[in-house]
Amino acid sequence: MMVSASALFGWFAGWLIFWAHLAVFSGNVWLIVAGGVAVIFLGPLLLSLLPSVLHPWLHRGPVVILDAEGVTDLRKKSANRSIAWSDVGQVQLGSGETSSCLAFEFRRPNREKQDGAVVGGLAVFLNRARLLSDWNISLRMLSCSKQEVLKAATRLHQQSVRRQVVERNKGRSAGSNNGWSGTL
Repeated sequence: MMVSASALFGWFAGWLIFWAHLAVFSGNVWLIVAGGVAVIFLGPLLLSLLPSVLHPWLHRGPVVILDAEGVTDLRKKSANRSIAWSDVGQVQLGSGETSSCLAFEFRRPNREKQDGAVVGGLAVFLNRARLLSDWNISLRMLSCSKQEVLKAATRLHQQSVRRQVVERNKGRSAGSNNGWSGTL
């Protein structure tokens, strides 16, 4: 998977350089326009994808960590790298073309933690339009099954919710019983 993503990135970069070269040296107006469009629109896109293509080649070890505390995606910026299970309301796979994303919906909206919040509300809106959620993890470059990751994330989330319920009930039962005598 890592090689195919790198090859695809290399092909697009070569295509961009080809059109830019034609634009500079051809003298044809249409080729100059096509090369300019390629450089203006695809150049920034390729530059934004470069870190995610280089990351697997430069870093070995886990990329996404699911544990009892929460989820950490080491590919994200440090400020938005992890979320706690206590902040998560729902975990699911994206739908349609985003089915290779693990989507986390927050219990309470948290603008600082949302994907794209640094860019602004437009990026958050575009995530919603692409059927993504508040915080998303791409599963495309991971070497395990999407369904396995979803099952593990769902199991850990449910365990965290159970722990929170037990802790809250212990705090309440230390005081008064409030008429409840059931068990979890």
